[in-house]
Parts: sequence; structure tokens; C-alpha cells
Amino acid sequence: MTIISEVSGPGRMGPGVVGVSAIPGRGLGQGVVGQVIPNAVFVTGGTGNIGRAGAGTLNDVSRDPYDTQLNVAAIDEPIRVILGRVRVGAAITRPLGYASGLVIPLLWGRGEIDAIESFTMGNAALPAGATVTHYTGTSTQTVDPTLVSAFALIGVTWTHQLRGFAYSVVFLPARDSSGLPIDIADFHAVIRGLKT
Repeated sequence: MTIISEVSGPGRMGPGVVGVSAIPGRGLGQGVVGQVIPNAVFVTGGTGNIGRAGAGTLNDVSRDPYDTQLNVAAIDEPIRVILGRVRVGAAITRPLGYASGLVIPLLWGRGEIDAIESFTMGNAALPAGATVTHYTGTSTQTVDPTLVSAFALIGVTWTHQLRGFAYSVVFLPARDSSGLPIDIADFHAVIRGLKT
């Protein structure tokens, strides 16, 4: 559900339709006059900007932690937008064999986030020899060199910086320091959401 404060005066076109530029043009979710917004609640007499919803409304539309912490990425699945400080499960996108191990790109969400506070695999720190590089979705982030190298091994030229997407790139060696195979577990992070 989206709560939109409508600009006072003429322009109300009906429930679920933006009658004025109710969502000014900064970044994600920009509204267009006449655009239909499903499951929207319009609040009359507003300023034209998206305001903060009350706690009761947020509880009514919030998702169960189980849903937000799943490590799933499906074809055509919408990319989430993270608001506030929350623990989320990564969307595992395309694991690639690389340098006697595995490179795993993990998608967190859309938009520039404030920070990735903590990161775990199977609710523990990464094993010895593993590395992780975090990207917060800035407009200046560069292409990840590990992804470039891993994709090159399968004949793909990877040049995308994934600007506007918060993600991490994990490298896991095939075996831990004792020589045992590393089991891949769920990846989670505590993230401070959209940067304002």
C-alpha cells in the first residue's frame, strides 16, 4: 500500500490516480500526472510530498520477517526498496565458479542505501579465505573487478556498475582452512535503508 499526500485544490482525479505531481521527481517511484498507483491511499490537504505514515499504518502494511529474510531471486521479481534499519536476506543472483571457489553476487535492494552495518552467512562471520565487497548503490560506484573476472571465464564481458542498486559480491573458497568443503548458507545483512 502506498500513502500519498495530495496537493490541496484542483487536481484530484480519483482513488489511485495521481492528479498532480504528488511524488516530486527525485529518484525512485516518481509519480506522473494521470498515473495509476495500485493500492494507494490518498491523504487530502497534504503538501504534495510523500509523508511519513503512522505506526498503525506501517504495521498494517509491513511484511513478516520470514518474507524479508528469504534468500530468493526469481525471474521478474520486483527489486525491494529498503526503508529504515532492517535485517534482510540477500537475493542470490548468479553464482559463478572462480579461482578454485565461488563468486556470489547478492542483491539487497534498489536505491542508494545509507550503509550495510553487518553481514553474515548462516548467522556467522564468513569463513577464513572468504571476502565480501559491499556497494551501496551510489551514482558513482564502479564495476566490481571480481565480477568482471568471473564473467570473463564464461565468455561474458561484464561492464555494468549497477548504479542505483545496493549489492555485495562474496568470494568463497572451495574449502575452509581445515580442508573441508564450505557449505553455502543463507546470507543476511543489517541495512540502513534509503539515503535521504
